[in-house]
Amino acid sequence: MEIYQLKSFVAVAEEKKLTRAAERLFTSQPAVSAHIKSLEAELGVTLFARTARGMEITEDGQKLLEHSQQILGNVKELNELARELQAQPNGVLRVGINSGSNDLKLGKIAQALQQRYPEIQLDIMHAGSGNIHKAILNDDLDIGFFEGLIESPLISGLKIGSAEVRIVGSRDYKETFESSNWSSLEKLPWVFNSPECSYHSEILRICQANELTLNKRFTIDDETTSLHFVRNGIAISLTNMSLISTELKNGELIAWKAYRGTLEQHLICLSKRRNDRAIKAFTDATCEIHNL
Repeated sequence: MEIYQLKSFVAVAEEKKLTRAAERLFTSQPAVSAHIKSLEAELGVTLFARTARGMEITEDGQKLLEHSQQILGNVKELNELARELQAQPNGVLRVGINSGSNDLKLGKIAQALQQRYPEIQLDIMHAGSGNIHKAILNDDLDIGFFEGLIESPLISGLKIGSAEVRIVGSRDYKETFESSNWSSLEKLPWVFNSPECSYHSEILRICQANELTLNKRFTIDDETTSLHFVRNGIAISLTNMSLISTELKNGELIAWKAYRGTLEQHLICLSKRRNDRAIKAFTDATCEIHNL
């Protein structure tokens, strides 16, 4: 049994005339007729009754028609998939990053992607997790790294790790940090991250859970500037441990012992686009580099 025989069978069944079936298949009427006869001989059933009105499908033919249509549909899907696989992903992939590229291993991901898919160009934007979330929903970014809770059902996330966050300050706050009471931190000057940052959301959660009203003196959307304020004793802040581990070890900065927080890190994109070839290529490279 050949695919062209099934195509002729389905075309005649749907068009009900050999001439119209031949036109639809861009072939001759005798060729279509020969396909039908050879298929009938192979199957051992009569598919059509030839009448003055045209080709009338038989009861046996009707039973076989649905299966034939399904087979042709599967063949079409197979061909489309093969064509898709032949096409190398290319173009610009817009990527959002929310923290230092060392934590995300972005350089290694980019290198792996470049080796396998040299036609993909990365357009990288640095922003807070909230802004990355919004940009993906608005189709301003294709994929991005995000910390915190994914709230939209339209977004799919791949967990790649977690970040430890602590409340930190300079040595000027050592005496105050000896207390394990949240109220001891309430009157100290604080640096808040921008509202679009996952750390800002975590601070709000802390305030709500402990009924606090913190002394927000500064709101800064730049991580480097926030840490500058912390290092110089101007204020305390909620900070990613990976950014200050050396300073904590040598005592230049101190962390409040009564709080240790964790924010999950995800690679996110629109759920409906997660199988786009460029997005999938970036996701696969991320999984490889992060050993997922």
